[in-house]
Amino acid sequence: MSFDITADILEDDQGFFFDVEDELLHIENVRFNIEASRSSTASLELKHAASGRNHSEARARAQSFDYPTAQEGEALRLSEYFTVPKESLYRGQDLKVTLRLPVGATVYLDESIENIMYDIRNVQDMYDGDMLGHQWEMTPEGLSCTDCATIEYYDADDFEESIEENLEEMEESIEEKLEALELELKKLKDR
Repeated sequence: MSFDITADILEDDQGFFFDVEDELLHIENVRFNIEASRSSTASLELKHAASGRNHSEARARAQSFDYPTAQEGEALRLSEYFTVPKESLYRGQDLKVTLRLPVGATVYLDESIENIMYDIRNVQDMYDGDMLGHQWEMTPEGLSCTDCATIEYYDADDFEESIEENLEEMEESIEEKLEALELELKKLKDR
């Protein structure tokens, strides 16, 4: 199970928030995340929220949205916007999109999803922007990069011990050289 994640970009400008087109509002308030699935299948979960004068109105607004996605084989195409009917008005609508992957599934994160990524947790603890352009695998520990350069982490205590050992060896070497020089000086004086 493998996916290539890309996104349709409505505008290249970072300042876009919402746009009115015909009878629809295009709202760029999408947060995309990847989490482990509890089942053996992958799924795409959409959670839409909105405000209203009361709970019923907020629920009705939250239920009236459309989020364009497409999947062809391994390619999963998302969008950086969702649409709501113009009469719903803008009332703080947002959309959380979560791709749930089973252990062993892989995903490639294309640079086009940069504006919708939202704090995707990963084993390497990389920032969202640094995750782009890489292949990731869902492991029991979480999402792990399969093509990132290996970063070696050192334990501070081990590092300090290594430095101390090196310093001790250097001190011993210096002492031996000083003793040898003192012997040479003594020989020269005795002549």
